[in-house]
Amino acid sequence: MQRTVSSHHPFHDHASHRPGTLDHRYRGEHPVRTLGYLLRPDRRRIAIAAAVFVVKHSPVWLLPLITANIIDVVVQHRPEQELWLNAGALLCVLVLNYPMHLLYVRCLGGSVRRMGTALRDALCRRMQQLSIGYHPTACRRSSESAARGCRGARSSGSPSPAR
Repeated sequence: MQRTVSSHHPFHDHASHRPGTLDHRYRGEHPVRTLGYLLRPDRRRIAIAAAVFVVKHSPVWLLPLITANIIDVVVQHRPEQELWLNAGALLCVLVLNYPMHLLYVRCLGGSVRRMGTALRDALCRRMQQLSIGYHPTACRRSSESAARGCRGARSSGSPSPAR
């Protein structure tokens, strides 16, 4: 009995499906959908990386607001305590930048490395499958042509090598 492949579902593949392998067909599929498929095992790590990215880049977004507030405090002669509060907020955000960057790189870098490893593994496996199909026919062809070449040389009247 032959298994039919559903053409409407992008994740179906051939009957020799093994869990944990990348045997997905990519022809004609949207690149974002393919990327989502490849990163599916790391969804949680990527969500964490996105949240950490927001915290990590908050100094860039908060710096103009805090600077404007500091200028307002100085120009409007507000209490000096507000100046120290703004400086403390800026310092806190900047101090959090380094550990958040490390966490971001760890989450996203691990996901990208895992995906790269999975792609290389799938590519090697596929090339081996193609190679296994090629070698028996190539060997058979080369042995047939070698046999014909030897027969052709002998039938043309060329002397055979002496022993």
